[in-house]
Amino acid sequence: MLLLDHIVFLVKDLEKSVRNFEQMGYIVSQGGKHGNGTTENTLIHFRNGTFLEILAVRKNWKNRIIRQLLNTVSLSTNFNIDLKDFDARFVGRALVCREGITDFCLKASEGLADYTAIKNRNLPLSIPLEMKRVRPGGQVLSWHIFSPYIAELPFVMTPYQPAFKPKSENLMHPNGAEGFDKVKVYVNDFENLVEKYGLLLGLMPIKKDAHSAIFGLGNGQIELISGRKNTNSGIGFLEASPLFFPKK
Repeated sequence: MLLLDHIVFLVKDLEKSVRNFEQMGYIVSQGGKHGNGTTENTLIHFRNGTFLEILAVRKNWKNRIIRQLLNTVSLSTNFNIDLKDFDARFVGRALVCREGITDFCLKASEGLADYTAIKNRNLPLSIPLEMKRVRPGGQVLSWHIFSPYIAELPFVMTPYQPAFKPKSENLMHPNGAEGFDKVKVYVNDFENLVEKYGLLLGLMPIKKDAHSAIFGLGNGQIELISGRKNTNSGIGFLEASPLFFPKK
């Protein structure tokens, strides 16, 4: 079963952004550096089980060069390229997107058994990639991650190993935020993407008309909305609610 898990919120300066989120009334938990050598994060966990990943590109010469190359081929305006694995999607968006929401993730509560079930529904997927992150104190968290080859669909992760549960005091945000329970995806190819979401989730929409389709998950909803909405932040076609974000 797939559940809402987290939103990826890209920032340029991780330390500055943490201060901004804290000023907005969030309790920010330490994250760590990803094994890909490119990105690092901090996290905001919520009482409803979702979380916000505040993601930044690590500052080094290698990432500067890769960013220049990606911008040269205009990847920032072409997220439907045939990605060969999830790492290309994750790193590509981190390097070229504007600050804001760049992706969202579903949790495969049954682990890689969910991957097999989706493959059996004939939705092309990347090969599961093992990810690792070193937490403060040296603990290594690992999980698997995979993605459909469609930019408007979310990626999927298996539960952390060893199992990780945030501290209860880190869930009590002074601003009252309890997490997000809906992701809105603005799409051009509406009917085709309704079909593809059905294959990913193994579900039919609980509500559908000519302009919108809502899929119900165990802990929230995904709403597809016909017509691309190009915002000035993030990847441009994703929104999540309810959430508060710091003003620029």
